[in-house]
Amino acid sequence: IYKPPHCPISFLCPPTDYSYLTILRNPLDRIISYHNMVKIGGKGYPHNEYCSNYKLFLENCWEVNNQLTLYMAGVNCVDFTKKENKIFKIVNEEIFETAKKNLVNFKHILFFDKFEEDIHNFFKNEYNINLKEIPNERKVNYSKVISEEDRKLIETHNKYDILLYQYAKDKYFK
Repeated sequence: IYKPPHCPISFLCPPTDYSYLTILRNPLDRIISYHNMVKIGGKGYPHNEYCSNYKLFLENCWEVNNQLTLYMAGVNCVDFTKKENKIFKIVNEEIFETAKKNLVNFKHILFFDKFEEDIHNFFKNEYNINLKEIPNERKVNYSKVISEEDRKLIETHNKYDILLYQYAKDKYFK
């Protein structure tokens, strides 16, 4: 079992007892953006050898398979099967429910879709600080840059992340 180097939710510091803040991003946008970053990063960049298509990338890069759900549940395990040489996440309904429970106990949830507005509100409400403009020049409408086939593939590999994001959006997006 491979354990990635960081775990945003700690079993030693549960969200019920500590103040957590997160900025959630639409999983589809996050994966497309990450794929683009890895591709641009060149041959020395981790997972670059899998960037020729989304299928290969999703099958070989642990960061793009329900990673939000794993992080929010405090689970960071990737199981490498030698037989098929593919990465399989251990995400299931129980892990998804843990992620939801943890997310509900976060002190602050901000959304990348409303980045500037949410950051302004956070600093105003928490610290009575009025920020100046925070430009987000790299924001792209990713739904227009991939094929329907690639979109479905990403959605298949990220079922729980999409459900968790939608849950948070329905609960907190105002």
